[in-house]
Amino acid sequence: MQLTRVLLTVTCALGLASPTLLAQSEDWRFAHPQATLVGGVRVAALLQSPLLKTALDQASAQNPQVGMGLALAQTLFKGINDVRFSIVDNGTPSPDTLVLVMGTLDPTTLAMLQGTGQAQGQTPGPAKTETYTVNPTTLLIGSGASLKAAIARLSQDPADLVSAAFLHAGKITPGYDLWIAGQIPKIPSLPLPPDLNLQGFAFGMSLSDKISLEVAAETTTADQAEALVKVLRNAESAQPAGPGAVRPEISAQGTTARLRVSVPMEQVMEAMKNPALAGLIGAAPNTLQPLPQPPKPAKPSRGTVIIEGLEGGPLEFPIDPPQARPGTVR
Repeated sequence: MQLTRVLLTVTCALGLASPTLLAQSEDWRFAHPQATLVGGVRVAALLQSPLLKTALDQASAQNPQVGMGLALAQTLFKGINDVRFSIVDNGTPSPDTLVLVMGTLDPTTLAMLQGTGQAQGQTPGPAKTETYTVNPTTLLIGSGASLKAAIARLSQDPADLVSAAFLHAGKITPGYDLWIAGQIPKIPSLPLPPDLNLQGFAFGMSLSDKISLEVAAETTTADQAEALVKVLRNAESAQPAGPGAVRPEISAQGTTARLRVSVPMEQVMEAMKNPALAGLIGAAPNTLQPLPQPPKPAKPSRGTVIIEGLEGGPLEFPIDPPQARPGTVR
């Protein structure tokens, strides 16, 4: 979910910013001390991306409804500068989540964020989402005891952030518009060496003058990091290398396996001109076909009646015309 200038914070020192330095550079007091995942999003920077503008223009040209939806979302988030989040895996489908939203929130956006809780009259759930106004430009979103604890932390002096999630964040280069770090989720289908023990990961991405992407995966030994690098290189070499293809940089640094990709914006913008890609962007919603409608009942012929709902299907049979009563004219 996130990015933030926090990256500036999280990795003040290219190597590993200490939890204390992180807390001093960016206010992360709201975050769970035992966070499983942390991250940030520099919304203002992403909204200024030329790639987003091109995608928006192409979507509008291909499908006005898609363009209107994207434009509305862009308007709603225009006043938001940064979003930071902290997540704790509590073993349920609804993890404990705290979100800090910073910026100039217009009334519509504020109402939308404050409406993330359950609607009035709705059956109460295990954790109703609530909002807390930290100051005129900062809103905290959470639920229950977790939100109350976060509010209490915001009123205290900055504490050391010792969560392993923050330590993982220090493994990537600072300055990404979107980043997330923490423990690696268990994915059974992930083709990794069976004896590989992954301790955590960090991911960062920016869409400014170029598209930059970086992933750092931490293992327990240098040999495991080399084994993971070998898997990544084999997977990358199996991909077709067409004209202008950009190859990622894959390396091992101690116990950390790292992958970096950087694509000039000019190259991305040129690719966006591809009609097939433009059609894909604008036509996606059109792939939703309307639900089949039940057939309309057949209209009976003159002098007949149709009975619906029979096992063998509708049955039409003639009816005798009404007999004229004595003294009537037909």
